Amino acid sequence: MKFINLVLEQFYGPNDGRFISSLITKFKNQESAIDLTLGEQVRDFIFIDDLIDAFTVVLNHLHKFESNVEIPIGTGSGSNIRDIVV
Repeated sequence: MKFINLVLEQFYGPNDGRFISSLITKFKNQESAIDLTLGEQVRDFIFIDDLIDAFTVVLNHLHKFESNVEIPIGTGSGSNIRDIVV
């Protein structure tokens, strides 16, 4: 039996209620004020379809992985929250 830990970064997608989608909804609704921090945090955002593709790749290549391995799933680069919002 193999144990593989997929380490997920910040994923987003349509109507998921998470950060990116909630921002898009607030912008679409032209909300006058959005409660945010200074936005200095850095996050690696990955679209849900890309996350699912990564799962598929891992599942199709299980035989290539050692047991007890961690596989990060993300884009590999972080974005400053402030840059995303502005």
